[in-house]
This record gives sequence, C-alpha cells and structure tokens, in this order.
Amino acid sequence: MPSKTDQQGISLIEVLVSVAILSIGLLGLSGFTGNLYRSVNHAGDRSKALAIAQRYIENARTKGAATLTSGAVTTPSDCSTSAFYTYWKANDIAGSNGVKHYSVNVCWTNALGEKQLLTTSTYIGTGSTSLGLGAPVSTPAPTKCVGIPYVDKTPAYSAGQVVTLNSKDYTCVTGPNSGFCGQAGFKPGTLYGAMAWGDGVTCVP
Repeated sequence: MPSKTDQQGISLIEVLVSVAILSIGLLGLSGFTGNLYRSVNHAGDRSKALAIAQRYIENARTKGAATLTSGAVTTPSDCSTSAFYTYWKANDIAGSNGVKHYSVNVCWTNALGEKQLLTTSTYIGTGSTSLGLGAPVSTPAPTKCVGIPYVDKTPAYSAGQVVTLNSKDYTCVTGPNSGFCGQAGFKPGTLYGAMAWGDGVTCVP
C-alpha cells in the first residue's frame, strides 16, 4: 500500500485568493478615507464661513440698524477660488419702526471645484446694542410690488434697479456684482442669483 504524504505549506491558489481579498479590503478602505477627508474638509469650510457670517452680524448689531447698508468685500466675486467671498444685504422692514432685515452670504469654491454658499440672517432694531433683537413680534404684510418684470437681458440691469419675479422685489446690488444682474446664471431667487440680487422682498403683484 502506498504511503500518504502530508501536504505542507500554502498553495499558489490560496495565496492568490488572499491577495485578492486583501486588495478589495484596501480599495474599500481608500474609498472610505477619501470620503472622510472630503467630509472633514467640507465641514471645516462651512465652519469658517459660518464664523465669518456671525462676525458680520455681531458687528451689525453693535452698530445698530440706522447705520446698516448693503455691501461686499473685495475678493473674487464669482466665488471661483477657495477664498471666502462675503456680501451682505440690509433691507428696511415696512411698518417695523426702524427694524432692518440683515442677511450675510459667504461663498467659495471647495477642493472639488464646487461652488458653495452659506447664508444667515437676522432682524436688527434701531440703536446700538450687542444683543440680537430677534424677529419682530408680527410679520409685516407684503407691500405692493414696485419692480419691473424680470427678464434675462444684455446689457445687464444697473445697480439699484428693482425687478419683480415670483411675487418678490429684487434690487440689483451696488458694487462689482451688479454686472451679473440680468445674466441667466444669476437669476433672482437662485443660489448664485443672491450674489447679484440679494434675498428679495416678498410683495403683492
């Protein structure tokens, strides 16, 4: 009777299977790591943008509503770089005894080349105060629309011109962004439209 020989060591097939399993695991881990990095980077950018917006609002509260005007910083206004572009809008609230709606917008381009926008707003009353006054007790009734019907046009609308779209009045901003007013990519009420038109004021056609 022939003797049996014990099998020792690892076969080539077992090695290949082990390498394949290890490769799949490493690929999954690399994908997870990439997603985690992007999430952390995105959260970091939004935290910085929120801190900028809150700083502008706190400064506005300190100054009081009477001195607030709309404006923007002098960084690339198309948000095409990683630099944070900040612009703000101060709107009078009809019948509110001096209360203004103050909104701050911060936009930038993230590491993936995607444009991002963060918006925050508050209501600020007359007088100098370091405390937020919150929203008025009652929301003022919408006023009559005063703008002309909005259409995409070239040349663009001029700074300060008011247009009406979807029961809102929008005012073309004063500054470098006024050149975007009228361009299809900056239509009022859209993500990038806020750069050229602000948030708009609800009105009655």
